[in-house]
Amino acid sequence: MHVSRTNKVKQMEELRKPRIVLAGLVSVAICGFLLYKFRAGPSVADLADRTTGCMASGNVKCIFDSILDREKKALALTPEKLSALLQNYILPSYEELKNAPEKRVLNIPDQGQVQVAWTWPSSRGGTMMFATTAVATPEGARTICTTQWMIYHAIEAKYRRSPKEETVLLYFRGLERDNAYLSKLGIPGIYDTANDRVIEWKDVISHMRSGLIRAGLLKVINY
Repeated sequence: MHVSRTNKVKQMEELRKPRIVLAGLVSVAICGFLLYKFRAGPSVADLADRTTGCMASGNVKCIFDSILDREKKALALTPEKLSALLQNYILPSYEELKNAPEKRVLNIPDQGQVQVAWTWPSSRGGTMMFATTAVATPEGARTICTTQWMIYHAIEAKYRRSPKEETVLLYFRGLERDNAYLSKLGIPGIYDTANDRVIEWKDVISHMRSGLIRAGLLKVINY
């Protein structure tokens, strides 16, 4: 079926909403702002698509090799930790993925980025997603914030009960429940590309809570 460029743009805008809202609402430096001045060539798009498929199939080496080196260093990420995350948290969060996915691609040429998402319908009426952002770097194409978005999309697949649920609130509740287990698996937080550092889960949750309260999406509770 032929899909018009306008419809593709609309689809990708829907895909980007959780990321845009999360970054703006929570005021946490999250991903997609690497200022590499390179054009996103075919190798970047190919890497994003291939790595997304490797997430769905649980291919640890493929995912690990794609991740930006300084991100792996900051997170102290190893193939063993990534395997533990995939096998014990990411993949069990998803329903069985029987059908071929719908693929969506978004090019951001001024930042040398390509975002690729594979989506499947959920029995709860929403969608399940694996997504990757790849960038052009001096070392070649690499993916960024890979473990972060794997975790966020797994939270959505695991906990969403209605397509009307607010995505940011869903991430917040999921991290409240699961941050200790994620730390136990060796993932201490999210990688802040702008400052080349790790933001620990307790600080991510705190920022999310403050943003959600300001936005009126969460009541003030004494913690």
